[in-house]
Amino acid sequence: MAKTDLLRARDALDVLVRKSDTPESEVSAVVFEILQAAGYAQGQQEARLPETSMRLDATFEARIEDKTERVGVEVRGMRGNVNGQTVYRAQDLVRKDLLDRVLIVSLGGYSQLARERAEEGLLGKVDLLDARDLRVWINKRIAIEDEANLPIPSILKRALRAMALHLATAPAEMDEVEWRMMEQLLGEVFEGLGFDTEVTQSAKDGGYDVRLKDRDAKVYLVEVKHWQTKAGSGVVKRFVEVNAKGGSAAGLILSTGGFADCIFEGLIELQNTAIHLGDRSKVAALCKAFYRAETQLWQSDDDLPALLLGGTTRLTEPPPKLAAPSDLATAI
Repeated sequence: MAKTDLLRARDALDVLVRKSDTPESEVSAVVFEILQAAGYAQGQQEARLPETSMRLDATFEARIEDKTERVGVEVRGMRGNVNGQTVYRAQDLVRKDLLDRVLIVSLGGYSQLARERAEEGLLGKVDLLDARDLRVWINKRIAIEDEANLPIPSILKRALRAMALHLATAPAEMDEVEWRMMEQLLGEVFEGLGFDTEVTQSAKDGGYDVRLKDRDAKVYLVEVKHWQTKAGSGVVKRFVEVNAKGGSAAGLILSTGGFADCIFEGLIELQNTAIHLGDRSKVAALCKAFYRAETQLWQSDDDLPALLLGGTTRLTEPPPKLAAPSDLATAI
């Protein structure tokens, strides 16, 4: 189906609704335009059922849930609402296996008895639709068409951004995110905050997961540890070395499981690159900043380093023979 056909059908429906007295033939034509745009009806067929003298506005074959079904359509304009007898007659066609289902479309609405009868028997086989129902249905088809035409990377990007927005208000659900997906999710967050962002491939990460560049072309490396356990000295030591070799302006380790008390073990000395540590609260804060940016309640901050490193803990050289958490100085 083509999105342009659906949009054209929606516009035609809106024109009908604005009219005070629309001929049923015109309503029928628009209904079929909608059904054709959605890929159900290939063309209007003979309205009269050969097996009976009963006349509908049309019958056609449609592919519904991987089955070919014979569908009848009865259309009413603005003149009064549809009564219970009309619904009973449509249900009788289904009971006798003359049709698989019937659509009754009325711009004038339905009586209470009609709605009750539609709910009581053959639910889902006789559908009552008014103008609002048709418009909602068209909009859903348009949304499906949009999604169906997206390439896989774009679908994944949308999903990651939606997850980041969700974590901004529900950080307790962070553990539901798979570890590799957390790296990609944070990549979307950093990009949304204004960084030039590159998420590395898991087999070729070079000792970091995300490489960022701010507006001044300064490089920042980020290592993400989305573990149930605390990150230890081995993680910190390797990351210090990677930043020293890469010449980054600063490095950030994000560990949702926190950090072990022994993080200084094995460190002979700290290099010139500032290394910062952030736990799950920092991840949540980044998602909240992303949420504000996406909902336009927050203007982009030119000081991206402050946005990245604010609220983290800066790793400082430990005193001799001591590697205690108290020797971590909070970054400003």
